[in-house]
Amino acid sequence: ENPDLLHALEEDVYYLGEIDKFGRRFYHRGGVKARPLDKKYELPADTAEGRPTRKHWGPLPEEKKNKLEDKLTTVDEKRRQIEYDMTFDHEAEEGNYMEIGEFNDTYRRDQKVKILKPLPDRKQHGTTIEPDGLQHSYQIVGTWARRQSQEMTQNSDGSWYFEFTLGENRWEEFYLTQDGDKKRRIYPHVERAAKDGVAVGPHDGGQSHFWFLDCRERVDVPADQMGVPGDRYRVTFRWKKMKELTWTKLQGEVGEVDRSQYFIAGSWTDFELEELKPDTSRRKGWYSTEVQMTSLGLEFKLVRNEDYSQAIYPVPTKREDRTCGKHAAINGPDASGATFWKVDGVFGGVYRIAFFRDAEDCEPAGMRVEWTKIDDRPVVELEPTYYLVGPFNDWGQKDMRKMRHPPGDVSVFTGEVEIEEMAPDEKSPEKKKFMMPFKIVQHKMPTRCVHPDKDKCTQLMEHKVVMDDKGKDLSWHIGAHPADKAKKGDVFSVKLQIAPTGAMTISWSK
Repeated sequence: ENPDLLHALEEDVYYLGEIDKFGRRFYHRGGVKARPLDKKYELPADTAEGRPTRKHWGPLPEEKKNKLEDKLTTVDEKRRQIEYDMTFDHEAEEGNYMEIGEFNDTYRRDQKVKILKPLPDRKQHGTTIEPDGLQHSYQIVGTWARRQSQEMTQNSDGSWYFEFTLGENRWEEFYLTQDGDKKRRIYPHVERAAKDGVAVGPHDGGQSHFWFLDCRERVDVPADQMGVPGDRYRVTFRWKKMKELTWTKLQGEVGEVDRSQYFIAGSWTDFELEELKPDTSRRKGWYSTEVQMTSLGLEFKLVRNEDYSQAIYPVPTKREDRTCGKHAAINGPDASGATFWKVDGVFGGVYRIAFFRDAEDCEPAGMRVEWTKIDDRPVVELEPTYYLVGPFNDWGQKDMRKMRHPPGDVSVFTGEVEIEEMAPDEKSPEKKKFMMPFKIVQHKMPTRCVHPDKDKCTQLMEHKVVMDDKGKDLSWHIGAHPADKAKKGDVFSVKLQIAPTGAMTISWSK
């Protein structure tokens, strides 16, 4: 046993310091032998609620240097390990092994086990990126500039900085790039990261990782970081030994707040964005548009500045609900919006959909969505559109691949699908084939899913083609039949044929 190590671990434990008259428990890291936490960790609630801290529990110990520094993992080593893990290429790592063969499992004779052996000259597929000593430029990509790249300025000490004005959300998110190259991205090791965390890169990865500067009045937001639209902030990046990123509020400085734009993503546009125009007949902050009720119905959500990570959406009363009425609570702007408002109206009716946001109130309570019927007109149905979905786009969660049709002919639609190596059965991930499952969605609406009436369907199997909302576990599988002769990387053309009666057929060819 190592007594020095045990001593160090004791300082990393939270000890109960007090139970107050309300039954609240207060802890301190390291107990009474530890000093108070750094002031940067203090929260407004600590003062507002009179929370007891280390100083309330006896005299403070003298500051001492950590004698175990050379025996324990340093902060820099931990940061390097995190960066190595973040840049590790798991797919490339598979090439570091050679297959010895397949053998019957010792305990389950009906299953086979694949034995792999590491290559003697195996390559490392993770890296800790060190400064190369060359001259570079750095750019910042943030929500205040609609995610457009902006040049950072270099200080005399070699660090880089950028100043910006806080927008009406009262939060901003951003990442950096090196030399204007999007594939040389510098990002935090966690999503929605606070300042002074571990920075990773330059590296082609971390697409969902951003630094998150929250300036709203929240219990976990430091008082000196809180701000209102117009306040100015400075982001500083330095890279001498380890990459460091931090930010500060520029006290007393005020800038002009850029005007926000709001867009509507609705069923009548295949959920593509359409700008809401300011409603000049009402007070500032109102936006509106007019749409007709067709067979597609009227479902929609809102998006700020054409940025889907700033969606504004209704809060369902039941978790499984996909749509809500006009009286639902509002949430956003954020990237979590998976629900839509639904207008319950009459066929052919024209509705004015209106949205209001108080520019001085960043909370959902400062927003309002409403709609009113303003007219009746002959129905004008939209031309049908179809989209391919499958593992290649996470079944439509990341994107939808639009199918094409000849000009003036909406009876034939075609699209391409690329073959990959994958396991057709999730219960046997080791058994892989060259294949690609898919199905089709009309107007990007899950309630209009075009699918076979049986799963893992091939074009040679007898089956029916159905369009409804019950196709969750039913799809076609290109490559499932030997006649497809599918190989990895092959591109197949998928064809949807629609007869005058509305009957559909699906076929594909290499």
